[in-house]
Amino acid sequence: IKDGTYEISSSVIIGRHNRHLKIRGESRENTILKFTGDYSFLVIFDTEDISISQMTLDAKHANERSERMWEVIGVVSSSDVSIVDTIVFSSSMMYGIFFAGPSNRYADGQETIDAYNAGDLDRGNVVENTIIYSEYEGDALTFTMQRDGRMNNNKVTKVSGGLE
Repeated sequence: IKDGTYEISSSVIIGRHNRHLKIRGESRENTILKFTGDYSFLVIFDTEDISISQMTLDAKHANERSERMWEVIGVVSSSDVSIVDTIVFSSSMMYGIFFAGPSNRYADGQETIDAYNAGDLDRGNVVENTIIYSEYEGDALTFTMQRDGRMNNNKVTKVSGGLE
């Protein structure tokens, strides 16, 4: 993606039919995808080998009226997903990056324990050299139900009173 600011008004969904996909900006600071919609910005589910790199994902003004939590980047039931050399801005109603692990394939209320016991975890997911600016009071980066993943050389900055 060439340098520039691109407004995105609805969620970007990368699902099972999109494997081995690489989305790369020209530069981390000047390739800006600005989310102006509601809900999650980028959702990756039930896939593998997805790479997001060299761009800014700006959702600092998204979901301001929402009563539910969303994600700038949400990864579910996916392996070998990498987020590298990226800047993420999240609003007060969004996780910055949320790796959720496998979806609900088990009995209600037992899915986390059963998935762990069965070794049914997402694998090989990576967040490296990424900066997350978060106004959300909870987690800016969540990495659950994962194995053989890495988080290296990232910076998380909590911002109170709004992001500009």
